[in-house]
Amino acid sequence: MTRPENFLSLFAGLATSIAFGCASRKAMQPQAAMATAAAPLAMAMDAPEGAPAGGVVTVNSSDEMRTTGEIVVRSPDLLTQSAMFRSEIYARGGTVVNEDIKFTQAKSVQELRTFASPARSNYARFTVTLPASSTAGLLQWIVQHHEIIHQAISAIQLVPAAGPQIATDGEAPPPVHNVSFVVTFVEEVRREAFDEASISLSVRGVGMVTDALDRPANRDTRSGVGLGLRFGNFTIETTGIFATEASSAGIIVTAGNVVYARTMGKGARTAMNPYLQIKSGYAYLNGSAYVLGAELGIELIKAGGVALAASVSPLGLLGKHSMVAVQGGAELRVAF
Repeated sequence: MTRPENFLSLFAGLATSIAFGCASRKAMQPQAAMATAAAPLAMAMDAPEGAPAGGVVTVNSSDEMRTTGEIVVRSPDLLTQSAMFRSEIYARGGTVVNEDIKFTQAKSVQELRTFASPARSNYARFTVTLPASSTAGLLQWIVQHHEIIHQAISAIQLVPAAGPQIATDGEAPPPVHNVSFVVTFVEEVRREAFDEASISLSVRGVGMVTDALDRPANRDTRSGVGLGLRFGNFTIETTGIFATEASSAGIIVTAGNVVYARTMGKGARTAMNPYLQIKSGYAYLNGSAYVLGAELGIELIKAGGVALAASVSPLGLLGKHSMVAVQGGAELRVAF
């Protein structure tokens, strides 16, 4: 083979190799592009939890239970404590789903003496959701600030999701609110010893003037001692009158209702509580008689379940020997 022929053969082989190489590169470009596009997804799927790269797969490992419950607590200051609880929920990443507050300024202790009747009780009820990681801290806060009077909490295993939850834009997904509580605050009521539902026993020493409207010579001064039982403001009293040289022993039994001055504390002060009682009943003083009268008194001291009072009572005795009597006395009353 001559030199020109050798040169032509070498040139043809080189051209063929270049053409084949170009064709091969064009064929490989789509596969390389697909591999490059798939690389981030594969890296994201294989990335460990908590990795800083975007598109992190998270697994519900700490919030695997669905917890629901109801908690009832006593609160000494309903409005203030409910506001603090609301702030505590949001500070711990929770949400208030529903809120119901009923508050009425009580005119008497009787209006709020029981928690059994929601219609008569002040309360604040919250339905809240929060992450499981915040539950222990919230319950600890409730125990530190309130008295739990009722609780019912249950938990159930969550069913795993069909696929992983993938966060986007390099941010971790928000915490799952797997805990739901209904928390009710009821107002703490300190029952007074002498409220409108209390029972008290009294001992009374009396001095009595019979025939008070008659001539002084016909009047008779007598003394006695009595026992009384009071249910709230309703009173039943029995007074024994001692015998004298001119009269035999007698007895007076009355029932009545005590009314306190509204403009002077309505009986809630610890001293100087004026009151009025209208009473009626039966008396035997040298004969049977119907009694109708009033009692005007003042509680000198009223504290610690003990009350000391002084009173005066005009009484009308209607019978065979009708007369007007004036009775004064001192009373010691003890609540139980």
